[in-house]
Amino acid sequence: MKRRPRLSLLTVVLSLPLWSALPAEEDEQSLLPLGSQTSECTAAIADSRKHIDSIAWQLGVENKLSDRWESQLLFRQSQGLRASNGREVRTAPATPATIATAFPQPFLHRHNLCTIARQLVYYIQPKSAHSTIHNHLLVAGAFEGAMERWDAAHPTVLNKPMHVYGRSTEASKALAELMEGANPPLEWTVVREPLGHFIAGFDQVEYNCGPDQLLCGNFDDGSSAWHKAFEANRSTHERAQAMLSDLVSQRGPPEYVESLIHIVPQTLGLVHEGGGGIERLSSVGSMEDLDSAWAGIQKLMGITTPTPIKNHVNPQSARRQGSQADIEKEMSVARQRILRAVQAHAPSGGAAAAARGREALVASSASGAPFPHAFALTQLSQPDGERLRVLARASVTAFATPSHGSDLPLVHALDSRLAQLVGLGTLQVARAADGPLHKTLCLLLKREYKCLAGLRYTPPAACAGVI
Repeated sequence: MKRRPRLSLLTVVLSLPLWSALPAEEDEQSLLPLGSQTSECTAAIADSRKHIDSIAWQLGVENKLSDRWESQLLFRQSQGLRASNGREVRTAPATPATIATAFPQPFLHRHNLCTIARQLVYYIQPKSAHSTIHNHLLVAGAFEGAMERWDAAHPTVLNKPMHVYGRSTEASKALAELMEGANPPLEWTVVREPLGHFIAGFDQVEYNCGPDQLLCGNFDDGSSAWHKAFEANRSTHERAQAMLSDLVSQRGPPEYVESLIHIVPQTLGLVHEGGGGIERLSSVGSMEDLDSAWAGIQKLMGITTPTPIKNHVNPQSARRQGSQADIEKEMSVARQRILRAVQAHAPSGGAAAAARGREALVASSASGAPFPHAFALTQLSQPDGERLRVLARASVTAFATPSHGSDLPLVHALDSRLAQLVGLGTLQVARAADGPLHKTLCLLLKREYKCLAGLRYTPPAACAGVI
């Protein structure tokens, strides 16, 4: 197998109008209640099969994605938890006043839930801070032992089958029935900017299935369009188009199809009994501001001793060690994206110039000089921009990873913005090449932008006329 480097910002970002590629920072931080756009979300979900059928037709394949992800109740992987902070908490009907208190921004929330609850179902969204949430936040503090307490309370809805991708219909149905009970658990997930989510997932699948990892089975039968494009050293937008084709048709080795969960739209796999999808969830947090989302869910759960992300550590040494290793691995990937973003602005002129540019960046790191172009792209606030420069200087000089969680929110926010930039560049190149990726990817993400509008995720201008 030919060796292909992971997705590079260098090849796609430089053709963008870089100073105005992303929405302003304040736009993304202002959030709306989920109920304010439920009708648009419901309509988008109702049209989803039609849209995916259209994508399949344009790519020359059959739509098998809808049947797999939308015909089975609550198909998405999930985690059941029963929090405990040493006291019993009574639930009470929600009122507008208590909802406003219980849900700090940035949070989408449903209005007809109890303001205090002790049980939670977290729906897993790969590439949307899942590793941080699953291995770090939901195993410590009031959540230590929460999965075991859930299993004891719900012997017919155990965590083990809930964690399984493509789990049995029986397990999904049991979970869906629990959500229709008199006192259902809170339902929570965390998402990220939709275009960036697809790009980060695409990058992850290429890494998982490429020569570095070889985690995706045997491609000898030739059914995967992506693998053919990868082997032929095709361009980024052509490989992304091929992978989207495989997602819609569910083609390729089973291990590869499973890995494609990384690019499944975040609003799929959440069909409830009696109808409805992501709009039925109690709350949806934003990865780009995970601190606030985490504070909100702890408050909603009635946790009297909430902990911020930076010191929410697992006191059990064995589990903490595994959790920390996973966090550091995740942060390392994001830090390498920082490095690629900085290198993308090195002087042009071939390998020698790139090497000189890197040396200059390293020298500027040592002197403490900022990297203005790379950080203008992220449009972070000034304090976060300064912290980001410190993080990036370390990324340029070495790939050493922080040994604590204090940089996690910043890394997630940065990772989201860089992935979105790559996505904008990829769409631009695909449109210039008149390739089907442009329209098909925009159409795939249409329901994402409609259902997550309360997080102020705005569709890219390149998708005008499609979304």
